[in-house]
Amino acid sequence: MRLRIELIPKPLWDLNLRSREGLGKKRWDKLRLELIEANGAHCKTCGCAARNGHEVWAYREKKTVGTALLLRVEIVCIDCHDIHHWARTVKLIQAGVVKHSRDMALRKHFRKVNGVRQRDFDNYFLRSLRIWDKRSKKNWKVDWGPFRDKVEAAEASRQKWAASHRRPS
Repeated sequence: MRLRIELIPKPLWDLNLRSREGLGKKRWDKLRLELIEANGAHCKTCGCAARNGHEVWAYREKKTVGTALLLRVEIVCIDCHDIHHWARTVKLIQAGVVKHSRDMALRKHFRKVNGVRQRDFDNYFLRSLRIWDKRSKKNWKVDWGPFRDKVEAAEASRQKWAASHRRPS
């Protein structure tokens, strides 16, 4: 499948480059804009206009533990991004934040990009859920991969700022 559903194990929710544990929002936006400048504002998956940054992870797993390795950041369109994070999208649909017509449009986009039928989408999503369930039961650590130096520099900068803004005792 060219366009994949990538369900993030529950212990890793909110651990990404945009989070405080990663680069933080300002540095994330700067990185995303640098990637757009370098590679163009088109979706890596389907080719249409795009501005969203999407982290691509590899999961190295043992029986009860694993390491999430960040491989790269790709620029993707909002449709591909919403499909990558399908479980989050489904929650928004169920909450009424995302309309039924958007749900149908995203499913159509997945089928078109991958050249599959709705039944294939449904089966693929169920397989993704089973994998997510197994992975969510493990203890995880994050390896920022090629972004390790940037994450460490961001953390050092936050610590320096915090030290300079401490109130005297």
